[in-house]
Amino acid sequence: MNWEERKIKGLIEINKQSIDAKFPFAEIEYIDTASANEGRLERVQKLDLAEAPSRARRIVKDNNILYSTVRPNLKHFVFIEKSKPNLIASTGFAVIECKKELDPKFLYSFLITNPVVDYLMSIAEGQASHFRHSIQKLLKKSKSNFRRFLSNAELRKFWGVTML
Repeated sequence: MNWEERKIKGLIEINKQSIDAKFPFAEIEYIDTASANEGRLERVQKLDLAEAPSRARRIVKDNNILYSTVRPNLKHFVFIEKSKPNLIASTGFAVIECKKELDPKFLYSFLITNPVVDYLMSIAEGQASHFRHSIQKLLKKSKSNFRRFLSNAELRKFWGVTML
């Protein structure tokens, strides 16, 4: 298997879109952090936008990754393959969008592995900034950071990679 080494910094965007005054829907489908558990979306609430919680702000698109910004070890994350135009996530999530050069399912499978969750937890502990800065540190650092994770036997087994 041939791997192209690239920095991920320019391949993702975090929290790209939020609701503003031009948002065209009066009703939203809302995902709070407790509704995403280890890749399962357990509940979506239909709410009038005017009555929605103040945290209901992140616009979710197809192939977005929702990853809770508080205590990554609780594993409140989910991959949204097909979104609806009025799907909104809590600001408690980092909404991660991949550009076309990066397969979002590949990134998601990377982010949910135990070594990555443990790493994010070690950064997030004791920081008021929580996960957003942790994930930015992880994803925007040099490719050597990924090499460290990709050398992990758990990840090689997860992806079926036999040689890097």
